[in-house]
Amino acid sequence: MENKFYVTAVIVAAGNSERMGLDKSKQLINLNGMTVISRSIKAFEESENIKDIIVVCRSSEKKIIEQEIKKYGFQKVYKLIQGGNTRQQSVLNGVRATRLGCEYVAIHDGARCFVKKDDIDKTITAAFKYKAAALAVRVNDTVKKVKADDFIETTINRETLRLVQTPQIFKKSLYLKALKEAEIQKKDYTDDCQLMENIGIEVKIIEGSKDNIKVTTPEDILNFSGGNGVNRMYRIGHGYDVHRLVKGRELILGGIKIEYMQGLLGHSDADVLTHSVMDAILSAAGMKDIGNMFPDSDDRFKGAYSINLLSIVVQKIRRKGFEIGNIDITVIAQAPKLADKIDLMIEKLAKTCIIEKEQVNIKATTEEGLGFTGRKEGIASHCVCLLYKV
Repeated sequence: MENKFYVTAVIVAAGNSERMGLDKSKQLINLNGMTVISRSIKAFEESENIKDIIVVCRSSEKKIIEQEIKKYGFQKVYKLIQGGNTRQQSVLNGVRATRLGCEYVAIHDGARCFVKKDDIDKTITAAFKYKAAALAVRVNDTVKKVKADDFIETTINRETLRLVQTPQIFKKSLYLKALKEAEIQKKDYTDDCQLMENIGIEVKIIEGSKDNIKVTTPEDILNFSGGNGVNRMYRIGHGYDVHRLVKGRELILGGIKIEYMQGLLGHSDADVLTHSVMDAILSAAGMKDIGNMFPDSDDRFKGAYSINLLSIVVQKIRRKGFEIGNIDITVIAQAPKLADKIDLMIEKLAKTCIIEKEQVNIKATTEEGLGFTGRKEGIASHCVCLLYKV
């Protein structure tokens, strides 16, 4: 889609999360290895129509969100702004921080972390045409209006009802005009469309997705695990690799140098552990193995540090929409002993795979003197990986 105008996403993540009942912000809740706020940023980062992103957050969480931005390599976030006392004030802080050339603002609740890139783009298209557009879904249940004593008064025609979501996208000049009018009238709205309605601007409604829920209560987190269509596709892959031990080579396992009298023989650094991880990830993603991706006939990979190759694999599967759920590795080696190096390996793999350390497990075992590993002729590694589609 042609990017006709300069659009800035203003992601509002400054709420107090009272209904979540947790000791931390709902924006920082980890869902299968990725926080709520990072999922929201990622959706707008991937839209070609979004030029830059402003995150409105609590001052106490600014450093954590900055770390998240660095962790995932988000390039479009150029500013983090402190929120106000109300949602309207927080949005105003964000919109005022947009660059001079910004023509449209895409206002989004940071807690709506399941928004789809396609829904963002089609709402932007409508906003370019109508100056104001918002995502919404139809009401499926019968709606009743009740009296003060909780008896039904009447049934409301649900055909004309919509549940409004975000993003809500407006021409910036109109939005600022609406905010100014609300300030004059001393009105404080919790929905941005209301600001536009207040100055007589019609907002075009775009059909959204039921998956675009707002994480507000603990039940919403449970829904992520399944039951309402939010659950993503899961894929499992297995990887196996083996290399011979020889003299005159460094021993590298999981990206960590191991002091030993021999190293593993191979075209790259022969990091058998990392090779099994790469093959497991590629297998789960339905992609060809590392022999095809990094062939030993290609001098570019001669002596390559396998952790760098793993980083390339992770980038490739993420471009296909996959994230890593967890990695479980079993290294088979009679010698050397690896127990004191496992934590370092886990830390290295987690950082490279852009996941938490808790999502990586490494076990080392022997084969009681049996077979080639038992005779100390080589080292083998098995890995099982779970991917999920976001």
